[in-house]
Amino acid sequence: MPSSTVAAILVALGVALRAWPMQSEYFIPSHRLPGIGAGRQELTEETLAQRTDAMMQSQTFTIMRDPQALAGAQRITSSGLQRLFRDAERKSGFPAATLQAIAYLESWGVANA
Repeated sequence: MPSSTVAAILVALGVALRAWPMQSEYFIPSHRLPGIGAGRQELTEETLAQRTDAMMQSQTFTIMRDPQALAGAQRITSSGLQRLFRDAERKSGFPAATLQAIAYLESWGVANA
């Protein structure tokens, strides 16, 4: 691309950015719904538990629809990885089930990912 074209694009971008609304409230939604983080102190324990459960269920549904879900579960539950998770738990004290869940969500149990 010729340098004159690049310069023209940069000038156009600069002009566009100057016209962009930059009020501080621009990126802050006015319709916040108290949730796990924002407004948490205003929630009852029951409401927080219900919202946490709904969030986990929706994420689980999304994860299980992925084409890699079954193969990942098979890798995570293989004897080799199970042994690795148990050894890590024994050495670190960190729960093997949590390590399994992280490995599943991060890479579907692909060891060299």
